[in-house]
Formats: sequence, C-alpha cells, structure tokens
Amino acid sequence: MRRDPPASGLTLGTYRDLWAGPITELNPPLRFLEPKQRLEISLADAERLGLKHGEAVLVSQNGSSVEAEVQIRERVSEGVVFLIEGTAEGNANGLLDGGPVQVEITKLTEARA
Repeated sequence: MRRDPPASGLTLGTYRDLWAGPITELNPPLRFLEPKQRLEISLADAERLGLKHGEAVLVSQNGSSVEAEVQIRERVSEGVVFLIEGTAEGNANGLLDGGPVQVEITKLTEARA
C-alpha cells in the first residue's frame, strides 16, 4: 500500500476556548464543558488532504505533536488551521515557537501504521 508523505504548509493559528483552563479542570461539576482538542480547517484544505469532519488526526511541528478531531469550518481561510490553546490534553501551545509555524497533518490511523 502506497502512503503519501504527510501534508505540510499549513500555518497554525490558535484561539482560547472559554472553557479551557482551570475553571473547568478544577471544578468537577463543570468538567463536562472542558473542550477536547479540535483542528479547525477549511473545506478546500480538508478535501485536498482527504480529511473528513470528525476524523482523528495528528498535528505535528518540529518533533512535537497533538492529537485532534477534524472540524471543517467555512470561516477558516485556505492554508490556515486552528487549534485550542490551554486545553488540559493536547495543548496547542506545545507546537508554537514564538511566531507563525507550519504544521503537518496526518490521519491518526496512518500515523500509527
């Protein structure tokens, strides 16, 4: 089976989710609000990479990686992807390097093969 190399050239942006952080991590009644990491991506980029809404992916940059669920969004521009800052698991801050970075997106099933 032929495997293509991971796609690259997508610029990573981050955003802060209202429920990411200590308010949900330290408050048991609010833990159900704690966000899981998701990769927000344009329809064009998702189609080019063969990604489907809800699919598990690995987002990598310079030896660090984060697992995320694909969320296709109309408002996301082509060539840019977004992850959540401050999540307890899979924090996007681990991929940042003080400025814009390019990331590779790999389907999780391919990353584990």
